[in-house]
Amino acid sequence: MWATAWCAMKPSIQKRLFGILVLFVLALTLLWAGLSLMLAYIVEDEIIDRVLISEIAVLQQAYLSTGEFSQPMLPEVSVYADLESAPEALQTLIVPGVGGEIFTPDKTHYHYRWLKLANTAPALLVAEVSPWLVVSRMSAPLLILLLAGFAVALLFSLVAAFYISRMTTRPLRELTQAIEQEPRPSPLPHVAQGDEVGVLAAAMEAALASLQLALERETTFTRDVSHELRTPLTSLRNAILLLPDSLAENEQVEQLATSSAAIESLLTTLLALARAESSITAALPIRAMIEGLLLDRATLLESESFDIELHVPDRTMVQGNEQITQLLLGNLIDNAIHYAAPARLSIRIESDGLTFANPINASARSPHAASLGHGLSLVRRLASTQGWTVQLQESADTFSIRLNW
Repeated sequence: MWATAWCAMKPSIQKRLFGILVLFVLALTLLWAGLSLMLAYIVEDEIIDRVLISEIAVLQQAYLSTGEFSQPMLPEVSVYADLESAPEALQTLIVPGVGGEIFTPDKTHYHYRWLKLANTAPALLVAEVSPWLVVSRMSAPLLILLLAGFAVALLFSLVAAFYISRMTTRPLRELTQAIEQEPRPSPLPHVAQGDEVGVLAAAMEAALASLQLALERETTFTRDVSHELRTPLTSLRNAILLLPDSLAENEQVEQLATSSAAIESLLTTLLALARAESSITAALPIRAMIEGLLLDRATLLESESFDIELHVPDRTMVQGNEQITQLLLGNLIDNAIHYAAPARLSIRIESDGLTFANPINASARSPHAASLGHGLSLVRRLASTQGWTVQLQESADTFSIRLNW
């Protein structure tokens, strides 16, 4: 059950904590297994040494009593009067005057000691201790028992690590689930808790409440601006349209109409950026959108004798928000109409991008990039809303803006 729950967990603090605990358990288990094995070898050697010490004491006592070595009590023990009397295979491995161990290629294990006796040369005691070895020659049932115990202990530790990580991170998971809920419960869980989770929950509660108030104020402001400014702007536009023909061509009236249209366009752009609908995207026919925007400006383009070069395939589709893309493309077309000298605009689709390029006359007009002003800022914001980027390039006679998507 716990394994299934672990597999279903997302990458989270609980998963990372469980991983850390598992590594700790494995490291601790291996450490104790190594220490236990080392202790077993030490105990085994200590027991063999004590057996040999006891055997040496008996042999020395018999030698003092009879002047001869008696037969060792243990069949694995042999006594030699000197090194030359020992088996040939061992003579080169035994260090004179020093006790030790010998490991032979046939896996026979020897312990040897020198018997120091009064008025005679030291004798050599050799014990073939292979039958006494328990650790290195562990029986199959004992090995199975140890492995089973190791597996049970490891499994118990892993289960304990899972539940420890689960219980430790439960307050954070409950807090996260509460924040992800819609509508969000208030107050959040564990707000009154006196530990770090409680402090975090209280801070999140305060921050979310403040954010909700700010969002409500922004929504109210956007709604009020949309209603309160559009109404007088519409009245102003209608009033300009209803002026007599004798006044319609007045320079001040034309400037007023242009400024009114610019304010309305700017208001539409800002409201589009502020609304949540700007995040909704779909596949858009980019050529059809550009052609529609050009048709909307057909009168102005004809009066300016504007030359348009449109190099966009008919079936080109771009993923974006329709309103934002309309505003973005319209802004770029209007910018070219206003600043192109001579009156020419090239719109070209390239790999992952759309380029607007028009000629400029630096001696007759202000620098193109500088003249964009807040328009460039809005273009960048409109593009970034859809995850697009804007690149500007300006030479002595050409200015281009590239949209990368």
